[in-house]
Amino acid sequence: MEDTIAAISTTAGVGAISIIRLSGEEALKITNKVFTKDLTTAASHTIHYGYIKDGNEKIDEPDTPYFFWSRKNREKQIVCARIKKEMINIPVILLQSDNGQDEIWWLTELKKYFEVAGYNAYVISSKLESVLYDLEYIPCDTDQEVKNHICDFMYWQTYYNQSDLIIYGVQGNEAKTIGVDADVLVKIENKGERIHIQFYCDGIKRTQVDFETLGVEQIKEVYDHLLAFLTGDEDE
Repeated sequence: MEDTIAAISTTAGVGAISIIRLSGEEALKITNKVFTKDLTTAASHTIHYGYIKDGNEKIDEPDTPYFFWSRKNREKQIVCARIKKEMINIPVILLQSDNGQDEIWWLTELKKYFEVAGYNAYVISSKLESVLYDLEYIPCDTDQEVKNHICDFMYWQTYYNQSDLIIYGVQGNEAKTIGVDADVLVKIENKGERIHIQFYCDGIKRTQVDFETLGVEQIKEVYDHLLAFLTGDEDE
């Protein structure tokens, strides 16, 4: 097949990133007609920042306050979310960590384990840079109008993405601001040179673990506990 084709690669609905894939023999030639940079001389497997244009006129030129992943734009998307039809009916894991922990690392690693097991996890961070790691960005320290619509936004996002569970990463007191009840709360605290992790189900402490270091084995152990809680296999 020698046709050049364009296709939407990301899921339908509101999201942090949207991708249009263009492939075929004429892909670079067509792209150069609407993109501000010449890609015919670019190396393969590289990323280039530019603008969409119509002739010599830029028709898509986002500045910092209006980037599609900006805080302002995300808050606008949340406020505009339709009112949910019912309560969120998939498990919610709240990952609450100290400021000394790398929240995005925790979220991306746990997401990988759930994906390997066949679960479609909707993973949220309150950090703006999370969109660069294919996570959903939802700000916590925002005004009340935005907070009032976070559950609506999450409901429709998980509905359109057919998510199996939600993993929401917060730090410190942010957990009090999101308005979402967690089925499982994971509290990650720095205790001197050790990392202390407590697991709560429906507000009741179920177990805890302590690690001297963090790596693949430790993340796997945390994942195993979470999976056991969600599937009902954890000992009472």
